Amino acid sequence: MKGHKRKDYLYRYLLYRFEKEACKNSGLEGVNQETKERICQQATKTTRRISVFVGLVYLILFCLIIIWLNANCSQNPFFRWYQGYIESLFPLINGDWGSSWIEKKGTILWIAIKAFPIFVLNGVPFLLLVLLIANRTLKKKIKAECIN
Repeated sequence: MKGHKRKDYLYRYLLYRFEKEACKNSGLEGVNQETKERICQQATKTTRRISVFVGLVYLILFCLIIIWLNANCSQNPFFRWYQGYIESLFPLINGDWGSSWIEKKGTILWIAIKAFPIFVLNGVPFLLLVLLIANRTLKKKIKAECIN
């Protein structure tokens, strides 16, 4: 089931970037709203397709880097912190979560709070890649549609 595209974060980001490009380029100010929406929808669709492929490659490379660091650079202080931080989550994940739903929800929240730095370290580079892909895709679509 498809979600509503206008509520999508990527679509709204691309619409914001389109408005910024329109401020820089006077030729884009005369573009009507339907054309803006069509360009942003096409750019969103293309960005998602590219991001799926880039995400798979990113995941594979990230796993290979972690394996290589584990095998060769086990004395690296950053990697030791990273590995120790992940290992500190194991007792929370494998331990007793409690008997009631409130205790289980609290445990899930505590795991999410403790794992947040790892999520940031692993996810922010991919998010930046997606934003770079989105900007490049939008510029290509604008050049193809509006600037002839």
